[in-house]
Amino acid sequence: MIKIRLRVISLFIILTLILLTCNNNPINPIIEDQKTFETKNNNAVVPGNCDCTLINESEAKYLAMYLSNEITPPVDLTRKVGYELCAIRTTYGNQITNLNKIFFHMHSHHHEFIVYFDEATFQQASSNNYQDWDDLNVEYSVSPEFHSCLGLFWCVMSYEGDYHPRKLAELYASLPGVIGSTHNALLGVNLNIIALQNENDINNIAYLFWQGWGDCPSGCIYSQYWYFTFENGYPVYIGTWNKEENPEKPDWWPL
Repeated sequence: MIKIRLRVISLFIILTLILLTCNNNPINPIIEDQKTFETKNNNAVVPGNCDCTLINESEAKYLAMYLSNEITPPVDLTRKVGYELCAIRTTYGNQITNLNKIFFHMHSHHHEFIVYFDEATFQQASSNNYQDWDDLNVEYSVSPEFHSCLGLFWCVMSYEGDYHPRKLAELYASLPGVIGSTHNALLGVNLNIIALQNENDINNIAYLFWQGWGDCPSGCIYSQYWYFTFENGYPVYIGTWNKEENPEKPDWWPL
């Protein structure tokens, strides 16, 4: 039992070192020459001041996968959240400039996940003698990078397509000789968006923009939030909260 615990602790140390060497800064779109649009998405009208060509498509796809928990982004949901986030930023971005640098991402490195092997299977895979994952690797265009240390054996799996990293990792978990698989967790996050679906109407989504600062690798000491809902297809700014300035949660707090 002690040996197993030591192996688990070593695993997390190794993963932390790997993650700290990775860079996954979201790309901020440049919003200029703003145009008014009114587009129907999921039977709802989503108006606002937004040039459709400047929507952050990658952000919209990952948010759609996160909300749907599907391995690929649903087209209608991707379109909906893309327009709604764009509408928020272009309606309120001049007033609240922080919105223009806050983008959604899963707490994972996009386009990567990790597969852990037993030693014998790892030796087979690293020698190109492991065929059980061939079909998945081809279907999802996955390329393995082999690592071993302190009796642990794993691959960082990279891919180019728009796939949910956690769902993709699940497909590999049941392969022979695989002892585990997971997303490649992202540490030190200090900007993100929390999307909240209404329990009675999943097409009704609210957005909580978050920015943290102060020792964020350890979880961020300070935080500020900006909350937006949609009414009749239009973005509505509900309020902001800095819990250090006002420890009491506001009445509108959604979590």
